Amino acid sequence: MKYLKLYESFLGDNCIVFEAALLLKLDSNIKSQIKEIYESSEEAKMLFPLSDDKLHITLTSIKNCKENKDKLKSELPKMEMPKIILGQTTFAERPETGKKSFVVAIENQADILQFVNQIYESLGLTNPEPERYFHITIANNVENKKVPGTADSFGSIGDVKKEDFV
Repeated sequence: MKYLKLYESFLGDNCIVFEAALLLKLDSNIKSQIKEIYESSEEAKMLFPLSDDKLHITLTSIKNCKENKDKLKSELPKMEMPKIILGQTTFAERPETGKKSFVVAIENQADILQFVNQIYESLGLTNPEPERYFHITIANNVENKKVPGTADSFGSIGDVKKEDFV
């Protein structure tokens, strides 16, 4: 059984962190699955992979966390964390920005949404993104200048929608 934790940095298990956005950092099992997905796609290997420490599920965007950042930094109660089930992959592109990302959908969207709603309810708040489509960006077309060969996490398109998986 996984429990919600709030840490300033990743501690080796699925955990919730606030780093300007509310993120769910991934455990080694999910990271291994993601590596297999990346390695099995020749097209994905033409992009830059995100480093392990950058793999996450955004639960709430930076923009929508700003108003409640002080509360999101506070310690959250222990809650059962839903299992992460990886689903379909796609290449999402935004021609207007020149960005392309290889992403995997979270299959159990409703479980993650319910979890996010519980986090906000425990803080006396309302989830500001009830329509968010949960996914993990695996790779993108923007190289990290500080760590060549890996992706710049800010180079991902970020606004992945269900429609990107059609």
